[in-house]
Amino acid sequence: MATSTERWLFLGFFFAFAVKCAAVAAAHLAAHAMQESTAPVAVLITAVVDKVGTFAMLRFCLQLFPEASKWATPVILVLAAHLAIVIRRARTPSRRGTSSAW
Repeated sequence: MATSTERWLFLGFFFAFAVKCAAVAAAHLAAHAMQESTAPVAVLITAVVDKVGTFAMLRFCLQLFPEASKWATPVILVLAAHLAIVIRRARTPSRRGTSSAW
């Protein structure tokens, strides 16, 4: 397979699975769905849908497009670090507007 073709196919697969595992801007849709759903449905969304997207990304992108995976590694690492920071900030309660001794 030509290098440019492999890269384009990798990007297509990666973006599709990134949306599935909530690594792209569409993640707010999953969060909204989880807030509006019952507890069992929220568990299903978290446990199954997110994990399947992550597994498929690793399973198919790495195996089908090994050279493109090596090419995209730096960008993916930056995306992963950014997502870790965003998730950490989202889970930390804000101290604005509260009266504390700090």
